[in-house]
Amino acid sequence: MFRTPAFRRLLTTAATTAPAAATEAAPAAAATFRNTPLPPPKKPVGAIRGGVIGFLLGIVLAGTAGYYYLVDDYQVYSNALLNNVEQLGGSVESIRASLKKADKLEAEVKALKDNAAKRDELEKARKEMLKALDNLTIEHLELKTRVWAAEQDIKKH
Repeated sequence: MFRTPAFRRLLTTAATTAPAAATEAAPAAAATFRNTPLPPPKKPVGAIRGGVIGFLLGIVLAGTAGYYYLVDDYQVYSNALLNNVEQLGGSVESIRASLKKADKLEAEVKALKDNAAKRDELEKARKEMLKALDNLTIEHLELKTRVWAAEQDIKKH
């Protein structure tokens, strides 16, 4: 009944127009203060709404921190991987150079093998040499025999 806007206006205007009768109006003023329009009460941030907002804020902060550390780790590991790839490239180049040297040496060894005398060829040459030496020894002995015979004929005559 005292909550209607018209009654409130009446009480507020009566309290402002009658300051002279302060002693009689004390109960009326007390009623006026009780019935003045109060601002609408602020809605308290409820436990559920505050919990949800806090939860979402926590997720955002944790996600941001996690993303920062993830990007930082990604850069560190990416740089490490890049250094390893560069070292691997250098190793590959040194292996290629070693393989070229090995191929060159292999070609030289093959050429030497092709030009070198084989064991059976050496054995054949040795036998021929021994045969020639035997023939020379025989011819030398025959010549010696002829010279001796010629000396003997000279001594007889």
